[in-house]
Amino acid sequence: MFLNLQNHSNLSQNALVDSYGETLSYQELINFSFNIKPLFEKRALVFILSNNEIGCAAFYYACLANEIVPLLIGTEVGKEQFLKLKETYQPQYVCYPSRFKDKWESSCGELIESFLDVNVCKTSFESISLHASLALLLSTSGSTGSPKLVRHSYNNIAANAKNVAEVFKISPDHKPVAFLPLQYTMGLSLLTSHLYAGATVYLTDLNLTDKKFWEYVECSNITNLTGVPFTFDILNKLRFFRKPNTSLKIISQGGGKLDEKLFETIANYCDENDISFIPTYGQTEGTARMCYLASNETLTKICSIGKAIPEGKVYIVDEENSSIEKPQQSGELVYEGPNVTLGYAESIEDLAKGDDFKGRLYTGDIAMMDEDGFLFIVGRKKRFLKLYGLRISLDVLENSIKNKFQTDVYCTGDDKKLKVIITEDDLKEKVRSHVLDFSQLYHKAVEVIYMKSIPRSKSGKVTFNNKI
Repeated sequence: MFLNLQNHSNLSQNALVDSYGETLSYQELINFSFNIKPLFEKRALVFILSNNEIGCAAFYYACLANEIVPLLIGTEVGKEQFLKLKETYQPQYVCYPSRFKDKWESSCGELIESFLDVNVCKTSFESISLHASLALLLSTSGSTGSPKLVRHSYNNIAANAKNVAEVFKISPDHKPVAFLPLQYTMGLSLLTSHLYAGATVYLTDLNLTDKKFWEYVECSNITNLTGVPFTFDILNKLRFFRKPNTSLKIISQGGGKLDEKLFETIANYCDENDISFIPTYGQTEGTARMCYLASNETLTKICSIGKAIPEGKVYIVDEENSSIEKPQQSGELVYEGPNVTLGYAESIEDLAKGDDFKGRLYTGDIAMMDEDGFLFIVGRKKRFLKLYGLRISLDVLENSIKNKFQTDVYCTGDDKKLKVIITEDDLKEKVRSHVLDFSQLYHKAVEVIYMKSIPRSKSGKVTFNNKI
């Protein structure tokens, strides 16, 4: 079985629990994987319209165990986006949670079976050519409508599960709460690493601001909490880091850079409450985690992404692709390891392609290394504006505003104007003055915009439907 689940010492232990009240033991998950095998054609492509419930997680695992290739798509995806993906990649099957029948019944094909509250539909598309190594398809950013996909191999997923389990020292008595979407690479990394270690994964679609979420966490005695920067912004507003710890053993962060004050707040809270705080860095193209900062370094290496995970290697290169050895010099971060994915797919023909990346990923992130060899992300290669001859890093500017004003912020713009969106109306003039001082831009090149909230996906990514 994939991830060697059959070798766990206690197969009667729950593998999956969800906030809808369902449970599934390791033995039941293994049996389920065998039972659905006759339902699908060998090496079929399956779209799984997914949310965080047992049926979706079980189907994802069963597909990997049976060499059926899933593409995970969030159930909240728009019909137009879904149909575009369906037409582009022509899946032979589509699965969706039965609770979403009204939305998806007419778009997925002929209903042929239902397992674990998930409906399985057969489409009219014929079999397609899939490379033997291809195991999984995910959107590049966790957004569910992009036709550009990342092609993961079985080795990518297995290596990530094994190495993350090692970094976190995950054991069968761990109980992670999985609220990050399964179609988001970090959500899947949490699932596979804990299944690999024989832990029980607690799935939920409940929102962190919902009282029922915290009731679910408390009654489940959750030990591991993994979030993105947006998660920790919410936790901070809920005064979570002022409350005594009851059961948490690990708090992990990924999905982008935290502001320094919040990072320090979390690190101090964990130090005072005997919790391991493990910040991580990764990308979909690296099967989630590629670097981590050991918990005993978080108070001395604020906002560092640490060093490479086991079996991985990281280094920094300049614009000529030469390695940068000296500390405090910035360049593009490059990662090498068995979790580097095969490459991208933008058409159905790409699903037959082999390994384009060859184990090496140019991340597009600008990083520098300190004198002790610890890495820090300082910006994004493509998130720059050039105004009046000045090169402005939007990431660096955002972090500066967050650290000074403690407001949610998003920077964008073009070659004529920098636009700064904030969620505190009374800070507009102060933020504008800070941006002018920080950037040295001409005052007419900066516009500060107030919005009640900055729209974000479940994974914390900023999402604007229209141009600002």
